[in-house]
Amino acid sequence: MPKLLKKILEHTLNDLISHGESTLLFPGSPDQRYGLIKRAIAKEELIPIKRGLYYLGAKYRRQPLNLFFLAGRLYGPSYISLESALAYHGLIPESVPTITSACFHRSQEFKTPLGYFIYTRIPSRPLLQGVTRAGPR
Repeated sequence: MPKLLKKILEHTLNDLISHGESTLLFPGSPDQRYGLIKRAIAKEELIPIKRGLYYLGAKYRRQPLNLFFLAGRLYGPSYISLESALAYHGLIPESVPTITSACFHRSQEFKTPLGYFIYTRIPSRPLLQGVTRAGPR
């Protein structure tokens, strides 16, 4: 196993690596870090999601790909809503090809190798009204 991946797997809990985490894991110059990451991308050990955010390649993932988790880290603060939430809870019969989220920053769209993500701006006052956390804490 490559040194880069071994260190990532030993020191992180999830399969998503941010710029900040890479800085802590690989001290040295930004050029050295960029070289390590660039080589890992070329070998498909890491998948670039956006600048400074990488997902482990399929061969090295410890858990199944969770697009909702990725959506929360890609642009935030945000929460899954609209068609994605309705489809997840079985309230609409259609398949939803994009992950839709609400946020209070400007609306944004991201097309990544792992999926298409849409963030819709909601005024900050009602953003979290009626929202409850689901799943483990």
